[in-house]
Amino acid sequence: MSYCKNGHCLTCSDETIAVKVLSVNQEAGLALVLVSDQTEEVDTSLVDEVAPGDMLLVHGGVAIGSLESHPSDDAGAPGSHSEGM
Repeated sequence: MSYCKNGHCLTCSDETIAVKVLSVNQEAGLALVLVSDQTEEVDTSLVDEVAPGDMLLVHGGVAIGSLESHPSDDAGAPGSHSEGM
C-alpha cells in the first residue's frame, strides 16, 4: 500500500522527497538513504521489500512509497513513474 499520491503525503498533503537506498536493516525496519549528498536513516515499515539501489518517497523520516525503475530512467531517478499512486 502506498501512502502518497502524485508526490504528496495523503495525510497532510506535504510534498515527499525521492531518496536512494544505500543499505537496509530489515530487522529494524530502517534504511540508510542518500538525500542531497547526505545520508539519513528512514523508517521503511510502510513499504514492501526495500533493497539497496531502490528509490523511495520519504516524508517526515518515513518511506511512504517507492518509485519504479525503468531502463530508460537514470536508476529510478526522481520523475520516474510511481508505483500504485
